[in-house]
Amino acid sequence: MSSANYWSARLSKEPLSGSVSNVEYGWSEHVINTALVEHRSESAGSPPSSMASAANARGHLHSVSSASGPLPRPSFQSSLRGSFDTGFGGGVGGVGAGRSRLPGDKAHVTEWQPPSQSMMASRLLEVDQLRALTAYVACAEVELERHNELKHAIELAYSPRHANHHRSVANWQRKSDYLLREIVKFRTYMDSLAAAQTAKERFYAKRSSATGQQQHVETTSVHNKQMGGASSPVDSGRAMREERDVTPRASMPPQTLLQQSAAG
Repeated sequence: MSSANYWSARLSKEPLSGSVSNVEYGWSEHVINTALVEHRSESAGSPPSSMASAANARGHLHSVSSASGPLPRPSFQSSLRGSFDTGFGGGVGGVGAGRSRLPGDKAHVTEWQPPSQSMMASRLLEVDQLRALTAYVACAEVELERHNELKHAIELAYSPRHANHHRSVANWQRKSDYLLREIVKFRTYMDSLAAAQTAKERFYAKRSSATGQQQHVETTSVHNKQMGGASSPVDSGRAMREERDVTPRASMPPQTLLQQSAAG
């Protein structure tokens, strides 16, 4: 498994970046309110301005009703006429289905598809490949964080039961899952390359240590030979016997050597 992950990490290239287009997936600036995304973290501890304004309006109506008495309730005919005018909530399939209450209901939302995977193998060195994968994972994490911040603005940009609402939420979930899978996959590749580099450095360090020890032994042996202390007593005795056996023969005249050989 580690070998397969290593070669996948060595040969894989990051996906191609999506091209800029005007296709609507449900979270463009023409549909959602970007101010909600930018200031959501700042307004996390305080209620939204719409809730505050609604509370102020209720307080104002309560004060007016307290001062002038209870307000008259609308008649049944006026309520029924108002329901027909608004199309019973503006839902899909109702009488007023053609009327959209929010800007997102009028948009044409297209199904989101993940970017195409690269079919070319990476030709980078191991160190450069690790650097490229690290940069891609960092960009994917930033994009996932920004994409998660769009969820609240998407829910407010469409009517709850409108078809565009369901399509936009599905697109958002599909892209979120894709980014999460990419981060997990390429982080696995990064860990595999980092482990391979650590093992390689450990191997080279061990080999360098063994080479240094061997060179030290060879240097010591050469030094001992030069100083005459490398020969053992057995070698010294053997050399002395050979020298003793050869020396008399060299000092005898040739005739004596011939006679000894003939007698032998």
